[in-house]
Amino acid sequence: TANWNTPQTVTLAAAEDADLTNGSTVFNVTSTGLTKAAVTATEADNDNAATFSSNIFYNQNAAAEKNFSLDQTGQRSMVRRLQVVFDGSVTSSVGPISNSSFTITNANTAANVGLTVISSTIAAGKTTVVLGFTSGTEASGSLKDGNYSFVINYGILGIDGNGDGQVGGTKTVNFHRFFGDSDGDRDKDGRDAANYAMGIRGTAADKAKWLSVFDWDNDGSLLSGSVQDPDDRAAFFSNFGRVLNPF
Repeated sequence: TANWNTPQTVTLAAAEDADLTNGSTVFNVTSTGLTKAAVTATEADNDNAATFSSNIFYNQNAAAEKNFSLDQTGQRSMVRRLQVVFDGSVTSSVGPISNSSFTITNANTAANVGLTVISSTIAAGKTTVVLGFTSGTEASGSLKDGNYSFVINYGILGIDGNGDGQVGGTKTVNFHRFFGDSDGDRDKDGRDAANYAMGIRGTAADKAKWLSVFDWDNDGSLLSGSVQDPDDRAAFFSNFGRVLNPF
């Protein structure tokens, strides 16, 4: 029951809503016991309603490496790529990023990491952006050990990323990279050593699973002939038992 002497909210079905243009649109409402009345509707611009959905840090395959951390956001041992997914359409051109739409800062050194958009695809109403690093990395292309802050600037992207109805705002994700930390818990302990051993001596499935986590020199193998790859082994055991303190 509506009191037509006060402003009322009318919710339109998706099809009707899509037909409205930004600004004011007049349409008719008929209700039992009332004569037809002309109503003026103001349509907000929803074209920018692309909200943040998820992010995954990874080396080779985002889907396969998603669970290599406690929060299911991917790798913490070998981080060469970053996937960001939005619910909606986001424009992000392939190539180096110079407008601070995405930024990563090394919290230990305060240095910015160079970023480039490797790919940006829209499918099934979602935008998937894959970022790579152009500075602040080891020879393998992975981020160096340390704590990082990843910031998405919704205003520069021109979207309502947090779903508050306004274009603008930011999203900050704090994360770390610590080579050998296969479970993302900020240390390198016996559990990580067991996973490393499975990557060397386990089944074919084990070797495939752990390769992207412990392949420090990114040469495609944890072995050198029939023995352990000396580069990967040295990198793993060089600071074994260490804990990477948070921010």
